[in-house]
Amino acid sequence: MKLIILLISLSNLIWAQAVFKHIRGDVYKYVEINNPVKVKKGDSFEENETIVLRENAQVVIKLGDHSVHRVEGPSEFSFESFAYEFEDSDEIEKPASLLMETGTFFIKVLKKSDNESMKIKTKQTTFGIRGTEFLLDVPRDEKDVILTINEGAVEVNNNDQRDIIQPGATLFIENDKTFKRLRDNELKKSIDWKFNELSDKKQKFREIRQARRAKIREKLSKWNRDELKWSKFKEQRSKKLAQWKEKTKNLKTNQGLKRREMREELRKKKRLENQEKMKNKKGIMFNEQKAKREELRKKKLQEMKQKRLNRPNSFMDEEQRKMRRQKARQEMMRRRRLESKPPSGTTAPGTPGEQ
Repeated sequence: MKLIILLISLSNLIWAQAVFKHIRGDVYKYVEINNPVKVKKGDSFEENETIVLRENAQVVIKLGDHSVHRVEGPSEFSFESFAYEFEDSDEIEKPASLLMETGTFFIKVLKKSDNESMKIKTKQTTFGIRGTEFLLDVPRDEKDVILTINEGAVEVNNNDQRDIIQPGATLFIENDKTFKRLRDNELKKSIDWKFNELSDKKQKFREIRQARRAKIREKLSKWNRDELKWSKFKEQRSKKLAQWKEKTKNLKTNQGLKRREMREELRKKKRLENQEKMKNKKGIMFNEQKAKREELRKKKLQEMKQKRLNRPNSFMDEEQRKMRRQKARQEMMRRRRLESKPPSGTTAPGTPGEQ
């Protein structure tokens, strides 16, 4: 009974047919190990058939309405399984599985699903895809893999490592083991994001990558090639090291002298030497400029003081303060006299009145 139910469920599964939409160069499929068959436009292939692209070959493969793949040679890959989905359903029941030996793949997943729609396997790394556009380059001789995302996101798993690569990011997997972020905008700009048609660019992505790497290595190796610059650097360094050893030779023998005190003394001595050099270098001009700056500062202070005095609410000088205090004192004495004077028509006590 269980077998019947399983057969019925499998009968409802449908899968996308793999078709070679465009071909350039020599492309072969291996139905058997030693039986290559040259393919042409419109041919199809089945699961577990190995596809081989020779040098300078290019092909566009379409898996129904699931995905489009543009592959640049030399490449070798096989689909372990195509994407399966139930009839009259948009959800993918079983993701497509691509086994990559080598090649440069531009992949666009058309069928977006909540479930995983595609898996890509290299020797040690697995890439999980839902709906996205990306580039994956797996060289044969070199083990370094490059993954660049144009749209969507890709989940990457490698033993104890796991990461989600976002749009616009580039992942460099060194020796197909170690994850590293690649920050190279010039390499990203050179990518031709075509999926459904062959690329017109004369230079393939792998050639661009190798040229870019050679350019970086050339920049890095300039220091080693410039023997004159390197010898001068070593000479200056050895001279400074000898001077420092001469200055600090007593640090170990003389126990009464602390390192900090001696270094501070050396710093002070160096500062004084620099100051003396500056004075000798500038000479009289240095003193003249200093005197001129002092004169300008005094003049500016005098002008500011004069402006404050000319204001209506300005501060008073000492003479004005004295005059103001004197007027205030006179006013106070006048008020006291008025307060002590008896009112008119009365007689002060102790004085005889008028007869």
